[in-house]
Amino acid sequence: MKPPTHGTDEPTEARAGLGQEAQNGAPSLPRKGASDAAARRTMSWKWILKTAIGVGLLAALLVWNDNGRKLFEMLASVRPEFILALVAVTIATDGISSGKWGLFLKDRGFHLPWWRLYELYLIGRFYSNFLPSMFGGDLARVYLVGRQIKSYSTSAGSVVMERATGLVGLALLASVGCIINPGILDNPLIAVPLILSVTATAVGVAAFFMPAAFALSVRLVDRIPVVRRIAHKVEALLNEIAQYRGNSRLLLLSLAYSFAFHMVAVVNVYVASLAIGFQPAFLDIMVVTPVILLLSMIPVSPNNIGWWEFCFSVLLAGAGASAAEGLAVAVIIRAVTMATSLLGGLFALRSQPGT
Repeated sequence: MKPPTHGTDEPTEARAGLGQEAQNGAPSLPRKGASDAAARRTMSWKWILKTAIGVGLLAALLVWNDNGRKLFEMLASVRPEFILALVAVTIATDGISSGKWGLFLKDRGFHLPWWRLYELYLIGRFYSNFLPSMFGGDLARVYLVGRQIKSYSTSAGSVVMERATGLVGLALLASVGCIINPGILDNPLIAVPLILSVTATAVGVAAFFMPAAFALSVRLVDRIPVVRRIAHKVEALLNEIAQYRGNSRLLLLSLAYSFAFHMVAVVNVYVASLAIGFQPAFLDIMVVTPVILLLSMIPVSPNNIGWWEFCFSVLLAGAGASAAEGLAVAVIIRAVTMATSLLGGLFALRSQPGT
């Protein structure tokens, strides 16, 4: 396995495909086209199913206990100063994430200015919020930075590490929240996915720090039919991620950024609560917010519509909120996030090759 370089990633899968065709003596395009069409149909049905689940959850929340009417009454009473405060907090969280992303790029020898990374981060936010895929924003960031630094594997590695360290920090905070308030785990709809998420995160961290387990994951890539055609790219990505293993200072600093991000996220939920007239104890919000955010990362539906609102409606009860108040907090945060990400759409329009 060759170590990654800072040069443009070589299109080896195209060469490999030509070589295989020559050996077989017949083109494989018809089979490939048929399999691609079948894959697209499967993805379409999965997307439709996930959308139905999300819309169903949201509809159930609105209908149950007259939550829809209560939601609109609370939203109508929100004062403008709270919206401005939420916009400022959202900008702060994006700024922290952009700074952490830059740490990983800098470690690989690429010094992009913070404002440029912030611009690209907002573009990613725009794609995540307005494309039918939770990974659209990350792919946009990988492409735009990879184009600029001439290495898509390095770009992908930095995005994965920015995401992964955030997940680790969130899992740690969520675990602490469950220890402080074990009643969170009373609901099996919350307990099961939460335990699975924390366990999966712990396994991922163990694999990252154990070279033997990491090497096994690389070998397993070649055995997965779905990724076999892009195995060399996945292998390059895993190599990039492994480059960060020995830099404990960088990893600890990135965790510090993650904790700062999540503390600002706690403030975001607290301000949104105040905006609808719900006045919880700040410590209670500190306990439940990491759990909510960890659960809401599970890709239940496109952009987690319905699931995001469900998590808030159920878990914010731990801070004394009603289901309608939890729903209102979720809707306000989603609306402000989508509104601020529109700025990323403007950045995307002006982001041309060579910028």
